[in-house]
Amino acid sequence: METNKPIKENTYAIYGLGLSGVSVHKFLKKRKVKKIYIWDDKNKSNNKKKFNFFYNTLNKVDYIVISPGINIKTTRFKSILRKNRKKIITDLDLFYMQNLPVKSIVVTGTNGKSTTCKLIEHVLRTNKMDAQL
Repeated sequence: METNKPIKENTYAIYGLGLSGVSVHKFLKKRKVKKIYIWDDKNKSNNKKKFNFFYNTLNKVDYIVISPGINIKTTRFKSILRKNRKKIITDLDLFYMQNLPVKSIVVTGTNGKSTTCKLIEHVLRTNKMDAQL
């Protein structure tokens, strides 16, 4: 789902406040996004009212940013997330929505990312290309 609006004019729900979720929140705040809704399953102050509010908010936001540790198939929000799956993005998607004029190589996965990135950087620099890791 793309809205063609600048990042700061969209509304976001962040599901999960691990490292990725906190980084996304800081990223959005820095860009002066006004409507950011947050839910973390581990928050002790959660209650039924807050749960229902966030659940209903998922239908209304432009994007739902889900932390990598969230299993969509087992979460309490699975039915609403399934309905809104086109709105679900990751922190990397959010970065690319900025339309920065840079060429990049993105490496994802469970194992070997650091080694792979260092190898790619080495190959690029060996071939006299500007590479930043």
